[in-house]
Parts: sequence; C-alpha cells; structure tokens
Amino acid sequence: VFDPVSVIGSHLAEAARSHAGVLLGRQELQTLLEHLRASVPTVVKEIGTDALPLSAVQKAFALLLRERVWPRDPIAVLEAMIDAAPGGRDPRDLAEAARRVIVPVMLRRKAVEVLEPMLLDPQLERSLGASFAAAGGGAIDPALALRIRDRAQAYARSTPQNRAALICTTGVRPLLADFLLRSGVRLAVYSYAEVPAETRLTPVTLLKEDALADEGPAAA
Repeated sequence: VFDPVSVIGSHLAEAARSHAGVLLGRQELQTLLEHLRASVPTVVKEIGTDALPLSAVQKAFALLLRERVWPRDPIAVLEAMIDAAPGGRDPRDLAEAARRVIVPVMLRRKAVEVLEPMLLDPQLERSLGASFAAAGGGAIDPALALRIRDRAQAYARSTPQNRAALICTTGVRPLLADFLLRSGVRLAVYSYAEVPAETRLTPVTLLKEDALADEGPAAA
C-alpha cells in the first residue's frame, strides 16, 4: 500500500523518463555544462564551438534519452562526442559514439550476463542499409517494414525483458531503433560494438529477407 504522494511521484517520474528527450532543451544542457565547468573546464570549453555546436550536442543527448540510454557519466559522454566530432557533427553520429561508452556500462550495472537476441541476416542488413541510404536515411519498403515490426513485436512479447534485444551492425542500428520506436515496439536495439565481451549471446530469432518476403499479410 502506497500513500497518494508516492503514487503521484512515481507516475510523474515515469512521465519524465518517457519524455526526457523532449524535456532536455538547450537551456537545460547549458545549465548542466555550467555545473561541469568547475571540474572539467577544458571539456566544457570545446562544447559550443564550430567543431561541436551546442545544438548538435543537445540533439545527440535527446536521441540517447529517447532510447532510455541514460548519460549517468556526462563527462565521459561529452568526451566521446568531442572525439567523434572531427568525423562529422551529425547528432546521430555523436549519439552513436556516446552509446559505445554508455551501453557497456549500463549492461554491466544491470548484471546482464546473457542476452537472447533477435539477429538480422547479413543479406537483410545490406538491404536495409541500401534502403536507408536511397531514402536519405529514413525509409524502409512499407511491406518489409510491417513484417519486421510484427516479428519484433512478437519476439519482444515472448522474451524476458532483461534478455531481449535486437542486435545489428552500427550502420543500421540508429535507423532501425528509430523505426521500432515510432512503431510503438519497446525493444532495445544494440550494435555488436556496444555489447560487452563478457556478455553471452544466445540468439533465439534470425530475421532473413527471403523468409520475410515469403510471409503474406496474414502471416505477419
């Protein structure tokens, strides 16, 4: 039995977590940077320059929060983004660089020793990568997209949450994760580079392009 204040507080906390990517604006990020300036002035000095604009960092943080990848060590996250900045200022690339720092620590903290992931066949990954590139980084063939969504949703429902994940290559990970989020599928999407070496992978599902193509609307 919980008192009313605890119940309301719990709901507000979950609402904040669900919308953290929207709640963290440029002013909130600037406030965070000011708090960090006293301890790591050199790091903070590099944020907001032509090489790493504040807007790009804010959007990268929003992408992390949208997938509930919490930047508990903001200094390490900012350093990862600074290191990645010479290769480009795309917020998506900055977020992916930060994920390679955050996700291994997150999985270790949760004591995730085994994952039972859904994997993508290399041919399907190549097709998805080509589709994303042809569409300017956004679209999948509608019929294929629906089948992937339905298979991912069924997998997420049948696999324990602490062991469920879709694991793919770095190239398609952010776009596939964004697609599943927009489709309402709550499933962690990791790249192979993000999974700690000690975490054992026991795949339970392999998505193949030809198998998905054989599935009609009824099967999906």
